[in-house]
Amino acid sequence: MIAKIVSDNPIPDFEDRYYLSQLKDKDLAFVIIAYEGLMNFKEKIDINLTFDSQQRPLELLELIQYDCPEIYQFTTNGSTNVSFNWILSKDELVSMDITYLMNEEQYNLSYPVIQDKIQNLLNEIHPLNDFDKELYVYDYIVDNCSYNENTIHYSSPYGVLIEQEAACLGFSRTMQWILKEAGMDCITVGGYSKEKESGHAWNILKLEDEYYSLDLTADTNRKENNGYKMYLYFNVTDDFIRKDYQLQSSLFNVPETKGTKYNYYIYTDHYVYNHQDYQTKINAILSQT
Repeated sequence: MIAKIVSDNPIPDFEDRYYLSQLKDKDLAFVIIAYEGLMNFKEKIDINLTFDSQQRPLELLELIQYDCPEIYQFTTNGSTNVSFNWILSKDELVSMDITYLMNEEQYNLSYPVIQDKIQNLLNEIHPLNDFDKELYVYDYIVDNCSYNENTIHYSSPYGVLIEQEAACLGFSRTMQWILKEAGMDCITVGGYSKEKESGHAWNILKLEDEYYSLDLTADTNRKENNGYKMYLYFNVTDDFIRKDYQLQSSLFNVPETKGTKYNYYIYTDHYVYNHQDYQTKINAILSQT
């Protein structure tokens, strides 16, 4: 049964799905069944697979969410959106009951609008280098979307591109979707904020041969920065971002981010390396006034 499900894999561009393409056997069979069911708006999705842990199906749904930004009609955020029906004596997941954020007609009306917005952005960034493409999309999202985790679509590209209100997962999934359409390597990762002890999401992307961490969230709530974009987490290393955020390591096997060349402040020559460098930059600014 599993071999047949895997051979009939309907997920488009499957090899480009960072997490899903690494799955095997029953995990892969589950995400194929779930993806097809979600895209067809099935309220009950038959599974009939056994798992060693009852947590695993929810983890796999989260991977679908991170890897498939086009699935914005459903989210794992919120305990009422999915319920699992088990035969506990066999550790068998029989089916899932799904509650959707919108109906199929609403999805079919909104998807072309989102695609048009993405295509317009792709046309704008086409002649740019990869750093400038990333910066353009970053600025577009930050300038056009405000932080709000109390809306229904806060975790999706629909919230970002249609409602213009979202939270960290919505920002990350939208950034991933657009940059991947632009031919860049970009994934969404999940974890939690050490300070607030709450869930968080950000991106990892590849520029040239190095990986960088990217987090838009701080700049979408600029009231704390007197209205200024800070680019604090624009292409930073693991060491930097993990001072504030911890990766959900049990779920993810992701690249280490060690690149520094394309950090916003280094690449734009706004980084100060020492006191002498600081003085040189200040003098250069003062000489222009």
